[in-house]
Amino acid sequence: MTTEKSESQHTHHLSGMVYAMLGYGVMVVFDTLLKDVSRHGYPQIQMMVTVGVAFAVTVVVMALASGGLQRLRTGKLRFHLGRGYLSIVGFIIGFYAIRHIPLVDFYGIIFAIPILITILSAVWLREHVGWRRWSAVACGFVGVSVMLYSGTASAPVRAVELGYFAALGCALFNAVSTVMVRRYGQGESNLTFSFYAGVCNVSVTAPLALVAGWQGYALWDGVATAAAGVLCGIGSVLLMTAFQRSPPAAVAPFQYTQMIWGAV
Repeated sequence: MTTEKSESQHTHHLSGMVYAMLGYGVMVVFDTLLKDVSRHGYPQIQMMVTVGVAFAVTVVVMALASGGLQRLRTGKLRFHLGRGYLSIVGFIIGFYAIRHIPLVDFYGIIFAIPILITILSAVWLREHVGWRRWSAVACGFVGVSVMLYSGTASAPVRAVELGYFAALGCALFNAVSTVMVRRYGQGESNLTFSFYAGVCNVSVTAPLALVAGWQGYALWDGVATAAAGVLCGIGSVLLMTAFQRSPPAAVAPFQYTQMIWGAV
């Protein structure tokens, strides 16, 4: 019986890792589309609204296709709203970083997320983290510090310099949000995390966009921004599924597969 349970757990964790690799691959395309469209000078809030609406609609469609809207029901609304509004801060500063620094530098700093998740898993979730992982955390911290220093030291424009710190802040908020899924999200549908994050996004950015004004999209830019929102919804659901199925410290390092996806 113990052996069967252990094998079942192993299979469950393995599937979580596969979901993580696919999710991180989708998010690479999402980031690339945003970087491409942002070069044309559209207001950041406007792009966030477009992404947020497409994101939420995608999750609703996924719910309808996999059992109906009851999959979006939750008994932990306060948790989802708290996590959703926390994620917005990370999304805003991450969006700022993507617009102002090279994408390769953004990924270099964002790769601090597995480091932060490993630390939070040990401190907050009380999960065992062996000396090998702690050694990897130390090496990763040194690497991110070097990239952050070299980027800000050579940054000719204040916005670019802030972009590097924004990327680091994005990594921190993302790590906290991820560990919250494992800590408080047991028993919830994998779709609820993404749906309420999308709702929180739109509830904040839509009023701001109305005040700031709207700049009409060129056809390709509008399609690309909406497509980025769809991909963000799909990627988010894949990653939430991964972190529900496997310990965060085991799944987080698969974010480094983004280097492979990026090359493809």
